[in-house]
Amino acid sequence: MDSAQRLMHELRAEMLYLLNDDSGVRGIIAVGRRGSGAPYTAEDIAFLHAIGQMSVLSLHSSQANQNLARLDAELKAKVDRIAEQQRQLTILRAELTSLQNDAGQAPPVPSPGVFDRAGIRGNSPLLTDVLNQVRKAARSDSTVLIQGESGTGKELLARVVHRNSDRANAPLISLNCAALSPSLLESELFGHVKGAYTGAIKDKMGRFELANGGTLFLDE
Repeated sequence: MDSAQRLMHELRAEMLYLLNDDSGVRGIIAVGRRGSGAPYTAEDIAFLHAIGQMSVLSLHSSQANQNLARLDAELKAKVDRIAEQQRQLTILRAELTSLQNDAGQAPPVPSPGVFDRAGIRGNSPLLTDVLNQVRKAARSDSTVLIQGESGTGKELLARVVHRNSDRANAPLISLNCAALSPSLLESELFGHVKGAYTGAIKDKMGRFELANGGTLFLDE
C-alpha cells in the first residue's frame, strides 16, 4: 500500500486531489464516499478538478498578498530609516551652522550687487531669465514656488534664492515630502515630544523649527 492509499484509508476517502504547484504539494482535498454508495461519475471528477484548480489559485493569491505585505513593510522600514538619517544629517548641519555663527565663521552674506549663482554655470538667454527671476525672489520674504520636472535643478535654484537673501547666514533645510507617509511627514515638519507615539523615544525638532530664520525647501 503506497502513501496515497494509506492516506485514503486513514481519511476514509474515496478520492484525493493533490494541490500541486512549483514548490510541491500545498494541500489535499479528500472526498469521502457518497451516502448512497453510488460511484463518482466523470462529471464529479471534473468538478473536483475545477475546485482543486481554484484552491491552488487561492493559495497562490494568499502567498502573493503575504509577500507583498512583507515587502511593503520592509520598504516602509527602509524609508523610515532613510528619513531618520536625513533628519539627523539636517540637525547636524544646523548645529554646525550655529557653531560657525558662534565662532564668527558663518558663510558671508554676498555684498550688495554681488549675485551668488551657487555653482550654476551658463549664460544662455533662458538661464539668464531664470536667474533674473531668482534674483527678484531672493529680495523678498514671500513664499517661492519653483516648478519643473524631476532632475531640472529645483533644489539648486532654492539654494541660489537662499544664498542671495537676507537669510543666507541661517540654515537651508530641505525635505523630500514625496518619500514620506502623511503621518511621518507631519512629524518631520512639526517635530514631536518623547512619548508622543510608539517609537518616539526622544524629543525631535521639526523642519520648521530647524529652518527658523533661514529657508525651508519642500520638495514634492
